[in-house]
Amino acid sequence: MPDYGAAQWASGASATTSYGDEVGSSWNSSQAIGKPDVPACADDGKAWASLSASTVDTLTATFAKPVRPRSIVVVETYTVGQVSKVVAKGDGRSVTVYTATPAGPQPEGKCPAALRIDVSDKVDFAVDSVAVTVDQTKAQEWNEIDAIGLVG
Repeated sequence: MPDYGAAQWASGASATTSYGDEVGSSWNSSQAIGKPDVPACADDGKAWASLSASTVDTLTATFAKPVRPRSIVVVETYTVGQVSKVVAKGDGRSVTVYTATPAGPQPEGKCPAALRIDVSDKVDFAVDSVAVTVDQTKAQEWNEIDAIGLVG
């Protein structure tokens, strides 16, 4: 597995929807907890996936120790490029640190990929959660997220 440089990986996770119904089941939001464990570009139940492949959904990761990060890492393992928004939260505050227009369908071999977002000039508070929104309406294919980490 690549070393994505995260000092801390998510200790908890929830989502607006999950393909897996129960905590610990394949594609449930709980699959985004901890270090990345999907080694290749694949539709893999060890990553989170939303209930539908054509919706906009949000995965929220929580962290055991709030820190002021230098960057946020989102590890995508299937249909990379669907992350449209990332919000850092903590101390009763929140700030949008990333926005993008989602990509269309991707050729094989583009993942796993780490979306690394420099937040050193945007976040001046301790972060205890990160909300990652995926917009799959253009690709019409599941985006899968293996892990979310804080660097710094």
